[in-house]
Amino acid sequence: MSDLYFVDCCSPTLASIKCGSLFNCCFEDRNDFINWTQNYCKQFCRFGLRLLVLRVNDHNALIYLFRISQLRKMLCDPSNIEFLRSFGYPENCSQVYPCLQYLKKRVQSSHVSDFPHEIGLFLGYPLKDVSGFIQNHGQNCKLLGTWKVYGDVEIARSCFTKYQKCRRVYSDLWLSGKRSILELTVPG
Repeated sequence: MSDLYFVDCCSPTLASIKCGSLFNCCFEDRNDFINWTQNYCKQFCRFGLRLLVLRVNDHNALIYLFRISQLRKMLCDPSNIEFLRSFGYPENCSQVYPCLQYLKKRVQSSHVSDFPHEIGLFLGYPLKDVSGFIQNHGQNCKLLGTWKVYGDVEIARSCFTKYQKCRRVYSDLWLSGKRSILELTVPG
């Protein structure tokens, strides 16, 4: 997988302005992929980041990069807990790892038509937008950007602008050779 692709997909999470990022990773050699993930798992821990492989096929993986502190905060919100419980998440949703294992199980058993869209919460999207997406089957949104907006358009627009600027700055720094992925990662 290209580091530039990683920077493009994950820069707001690396910068600590977004809870998590989800991306597909294509690979030719499974051992190289395992080494890549193990290396970044070790490196990211010191920055408060975690890397979780949600699903892996022959030459493709769906990976979730997240800020553990921001995920804990999201999982402590009573509205988010109630919402996740409606999808069968553990009673004690504030426990990060059981929730992640349940999310992983849902992703692995899903098909295109029944993908667990509650994953939006794990990416830092507002509850109103995640529930709106599910209720409307992805239709009738007020604004389309990083996600489909069903709630506050102005807050979402501001967020999209912030994410876009972050991607541009991080890509420029990486392309200039001045920064590696780890140098671009903000502790937290």
